Order: sequence, then C-alpha cells, then structure tokens
Amino acid sequence: EAEGGQGRSGRPVVRGYIYNDNGQAAGRVQVAVESLDAAGQVINRSILPLDGIVPAFNRLYFDTQVATAGASYRVSVYYYEWLKGGGSGQ
Repeated sequence: EAEGGQGRSGRPVVRGYIYNDNGQAAGRVQVAVESLDAAGQVINRSILPLDGIVPAFNRLYFDTQVATAGASYRVSVYYYEWLKGGGSGQ
C-alpha cells in the first residue's frame, strides 16, 4: 500500500506500508519504486532500502524520497530476508 506526495523539502516522496502475512519477521527489505507518467509508462525506477524490520503478521511504515516525480507510482517488494530468533538475523 503506497501513495505519492511531496516531502518538506519539496522533493517527491512515496509513503505507505509493507505488510507481512508470514509468521517470521522480514528484514533488509528493499522496494522497487517506479515513477509513472500520465499514460502509465515507467519514467524512472529506483531500488530503495527500508529502515526497520517488518514484524510477523504486522506491517512497516515507510516514507522515502524518489529521484523522479511521477503522475503516479508503483511500488513492489524487491528483496527481503526472513529473520530467525526475533529479528537477530538469518
């Protein structure tokens, strides 16, 4: 779940939540953020790391700057690692 906006500095940002429906926490999460033009065509793609751990059966809020403003944005999980032992590492 994500939406585009503008940060305090005036730069474009994407903010939202990453959900975890699994019984293990996820860490080292990276998202792929695609900036789309008015026709829905990709004009830029960035891979951005998120701070924090997505707890089991929970969610993590994110708010990150993007390089290129778009008419809309598409966000997907690009990478993550399941964590063992309550988030101490894989």
